Amino acid sequence: MRYVTFIFFIISILIFNNVSAQRSEVKKGWDEGYEAGYCEYNSKHSRIKPIFIVPICPIIVGAHTFDDGYKYGFIQGRKDFARKHSIDDDEIEDVPFYNSNKMDKGSFCDGWKDGYEVGYCYYNLKHSRIKPIFIVPICPIVSGINDYKDGYSYGFAKGKLDFAEKHQTTSLDSEDNKYKSFCDGWEEGYEAGYCYYNLKHHKFKPIFIVPICPIVSGINDYNEGYAYGFTRGKADFADKH
Repeated sequence: MRYVTFIFFIISILIFNNVSAQRSEVKKGWDEGYEAGYCEYNSKHSRIKPIFIVPICPIIVGAHTFDDGYKYGFIQGRKDFARKHSIDDDEIEDVPFYNSNKMDKGSFCDGWKDGYEVGYCYYNLKHSRIKPIFIVPICPIVSGINDYKDGYSYGFAKGKLDFAEKHQTTSLDSEDNKYKSFCDGWEEGYEAGYCYYNLKHHKFKPIFIVPICPIVSGINDYNEGYAYGFTRGKADFADKH
């Protein structure tokens, strides 16, 4: 009996230490992510760093790593900055954020994996809900592209679309769209994404050129083309402006 009690005690200590270590990593990610998210708008517009206090890291069910904490902190930082400065948070939230450590050395598939996870979890991240369970699809072969940022954009769009379809949060289905191709969706989505900011703020339609539609292995669906194009368009507009 004493032996069993001793074993149980040791296991309890190990579990406690493991949970404490995970909690510490999540907190570090939350702190860094919050700062990056809160300062993102000023950084993009070459303004001075805003003054802020990082909130206490909440207990996030399903978050175990630094990256998990960073994602939740980043989203919360963006939201808090938007609220405090009367900025429409839709204006800044849907542009995907990237892992700067992987931007230069990461591959398209590295970006795809990271982007898909953020895209699929985005709705829950934004509404402070637990991390959903998902499986990242096999990285597609995209002609002529092996860039982390492009992979992230494609993965982010695919993740958001898959989550929306599974949980019925939005839909692009219509009779007309059923007969359109991936590239039709890409062109329409890119235009909508690139013009999103100006249309929303009643400004002139910006001048742009739609990039050549990528060839994505095994995909010829209008909805996926639209999602990829829309995300890419918003990201390109944000980079240029």
